[in-house]
Parts: sequence; structure tokens; C-alpha cells
Amino acid sequence: ALELPPTDEGEGSGSMSVSNAGMEDVATQVLNNNRDEDYFRWRHWLVALALLQCFLAAGIFYGWPSLYTMLLEEGIYSNRCPHPGVVCTRQTLDLGFIYTIGGCANLAAQLLWGWILDKRGPRVCSFLSVSLVFLGIVLLGVTDNEFDVLPYAMVAIAVGGPGASVACFHLSNLYPEAKNTVLSLFSGVFQLGFMVFMIFNALSHYITRFQICMGYAVLLFL
Repeated sequence: ALELPPTDEGEGSGSMSVSNAGMEDVATQVLNNNRDEDYFRWRHWLVALALLQCFLAAGIFYGWPSLYTMLLEEGIYSNRCPHPGVVCTRQTLDLGFIYTIGGCANLAAQLLWGWILDKRGPRVCSFLSVSLVFLGIVLLGVTDNEFDVLPYAMVAIAVGGPGASVACFHLSNLYPEAKNTVLSLFSGVFQLGFMVFMIFNALSHYITRFQICMGYAVLLFL
């Protein structure tokens, strides 16, 4: 009589586990490929929205000269002058000191946003940075000589700006054939951010600063 060799159950279960692991890897790869295809399908819109975010939030702090002129015309800190209505040294120095504080905060924030980007990813980095700029714009709209929150407004804008920019750099990977060109676009839009406060200054001749800032805050929120 013939005797069948004993079946090695351990070997059979090991083969099944290897087979299941292989199937899971294939399924994961398929899902990743589908996700990549979705990103590539919408990459033009993603980059366009990221460029808009950079323009609206990233570099607006550097438009301070236009905002400075608008604040002087409105008489911000004029109550610190011996003759209200006449620009004095104390008024200009106090406004200049706010820019100095904001500039220091802007430089220090770049390291902070780099750390947040590494730990939490671009979505969290983008959300937090734009939220800070949103808060700063709202405070800028309500500040006056009696309710002085201008330093807090400019620090919030200065700190939030770099995060809105670095959170978008990874989108250049959607254009492997033109990655450096996309990065150059982000850099250029960042530099153009100074125009935001220039537009504020132009609109201030027709509507109030509060209306301008609230409208801009709604645009950031959207």
C-alpha cells in the first residue's frame, strides 16, 4: 500500500500569509496609483489655488510701506503727538517699531513652520498659517487709537505668512518635468504679496479700513 507523506500545516499557513501579504501590497499600490492619477488630473487647479493662497497670505507683510502711509493718513497713534493731526516723531517711531517686531517674528516663524510641516504635513501647516493671517487682518480692521491691537495684528500676519508659502512647495512634484518652474512661480507670487496692502491703500479713499479688512478676511476664509 502507498502511504501519502504527511502535510506540513505550518508551511501551508506560511504560504497563505505570504500570499495575503502580497495581495495587500498589490491593493495598496493600486490605491496609491489611483490617488496619484487623481492628483495629476487636478494638478492645474491645485497649483492655481496654491498660488492664490501665496498671493493672499504669504508675503503681504512686506507691503508695510503702503499700510504705513494709510495708517498715517488715518491718524493712527496721532494721540501720542503733542499736536493731534500733525505727524510727529513719536508717531512714526512707534509705527516703525511695530514693523521691526513683525520682521523679527517673520524670520523666526520660518523655522517654526518648517518643523510643523515635517511633523504634521502641509494641510495642517496651511490651515494654521492662513488662520493666523486671517486673525491678523481682522485685528487690523478693528484697531484704532482707543483699542490698540495693531502690534498683535502685524505679528500675526508676519508669523502666518511663511507657513502659507512653504505648505505649497510640495505641489511642484505634480510637475516632474517642470518642477523648478513651478517653484519659481511660488517664489514670484510670494514677492507680489506686497501689492495687497497697496490695494488696501488705494481702496481706503473710497471705503473704510474696517470694510476693507473684513472683506479681505472673508476672502481668506473662503
